[in-house]
Amino acid sequence: MQASASNPIEVESRFRVTPEAQKTILLHAGPCKQIQFTDRYFCEQLALSDKWLRMRDHAWQIKVPVKVDSSSRKGSVVYEELVGAAALEHVSKCGFETKGMDVYACITTVRTIWDMNIPVPWGSYAMQVTADECHSEDGFQYNIGEIEVLVQDKDEVAGASKAIEHARRELGLEQVDESGGKLMRYLSEKKPALYEKLRSKGLT
Repeated sequence: MQASASNPIEVESRFRVTPEAQKTILLHAGPCKQIQFTDRYFCEQLALSDKWLRMRDHAWQIKVPVKVDSSSRKGSVVYEELVGAAALEHVSKCGFETKGMDVYACITTVRTIWDMNIPVPWGSYAMQVTADECHSEDGFQYNIGEIEVLVQDKDEVAGASKAIEHARRELGLEQVDESGGKLMRYLSEKKPALYEKLRSKGLT
């Protein structure tokens, strides 16, 4: 599978946001920007297929897993993100309609973003480093960071994952496994039944 130019493949690795991590990032990164958005997640059945449908503010998005060898990922998560009409078309192909769908999670995020270039011996990668402060109306609070590289083809995933791992080590950032994302943390605290279903399928 090759991603289209409008739907690049996201290669991501999460890290713990600590005061030390933030100081290190500031030493190596340029100016930052900050945004805020609210994600509403829909359709537990899609989630149980490792497909994550959400409305970010007023835009539909769905994250679809890209199948690559685990040794290529080096602890990163790899998804293609479809937006707008492409997201709705994928949902329809899966046999679902967005009309009347229940929301199983609603999370607001304040995101700080840095763009960063860390040279590596096997190429140059534009990385985005983010630190998220997450909360919801039902009392959920969580901080998580992420290093992301966008690629156009799954054959590029191994190099991007290796570059992210190199950057994480250079910056001394503590990696968080796949279960440490904001949505999984929310589900483990607020929707344990759904979390256990996901865990039984190996999706946490």
